[in-house]
Amino acid sequence: MPATFELSVVICTHNPRREFLERTLAALREQEAAPARWELVLLDNASVAPLAAEYDLGWHPHSRHVREDTLGISAARMRAMREARSDLILFVDDDNLLAPDYVARGLAYAAARPELGVWGGQLVPEFEREPAAWTRRWWSYLAIRPLDCDLLAAGPHDYEAIPPTAGEFIRRPVWERYLARVAGDRRHLILGLRGAERISGQDTDIALCTFDLGLGAARFRDLVLTHIMPASRLEEPALLRLVESISFGTVIVESLRGGTAPAEARSLWRYWLARLRAARLPGRQGRFYAAELRGRRRACLRVRSFAV
Repeated sequence: MPATFELSVVICTHNPRREFLERTLAALREQEAAPARWELVLLDNASVAPLAAEYDLGWHPHSRHVREDTLGISAARMRAMREARSDLILFVDDDNLLAPDYVARGLAYAAARPELGVWGGQLVPEFEREPAAWTRRWWSYLAIRPLDCDLLAAGPHDYEAIPPTAGEFIRRPVWERYLARVAGDRRHLILGLRGAERISGQDTDIALCTFDLGLGAARFRDLVLTHIMPASRLEEPALLRLVESISFGTVIVESLRGGTAPAEARSLWRYWLARLRAARLPGRQGRFYAAELRGRRRACLRVRSFAV
């Protein structure tokens, strides 16, 4: 398929907070890269109020609204991949603010680094309310990932250097590889957030396809994305759910790629022994360890049945 643009910028969103999405769009409007080089797609994933009537994209000459009625980020991202009129996608979440040079720098990397299949940058937080100090340990789970230097992934397990989907550039061969994997094995659809059901892991599942093709992954310090962080996401119950979700997704991704679940997830008696150890840990430390264990155990049971 011949590329019409150098880049397709896609925002996948479901019932967004207006003040966040408006700021996301405003940041895109301020991009230094000429709009003639890139298209803008606002992909409405089954929002209660259709977004096409709410958000005017007329400021961008190559913009369009797309509606995907199958709820779930997996369905939304796959629709985006099929809609793209370029050979490069940049995924932007509805609470992301790109630095003005983000698109231009990302396109420069596309030309200068053909060996990369996916790349992103650093994700710095804008907190709605200053979070408690203890939450810092879990910030990376929230896609808060600042950088002191550029990172080039050494392989598919170098997760620190593999970018999350927010702010990630993905070449067409990589996403076509992902779509082919899904078509051949529907178990990949276990991953991804579906409304209130939070199942993480699709970000990694997509990005790892770069290694299938002999390409690489990287994160660059000069690509700066600000992630707006609502206070509710840094409360302990929300973080516990997130840790359980990511633990679940990690085991599923590893299993889909031939890996083995941790022993405490595969064996019931080892699981309960680990839960006993968690119960003996002090307060919050024990609760978070228990959340990890629950996620891994649920994933192991799901791997055995693999019913989507």
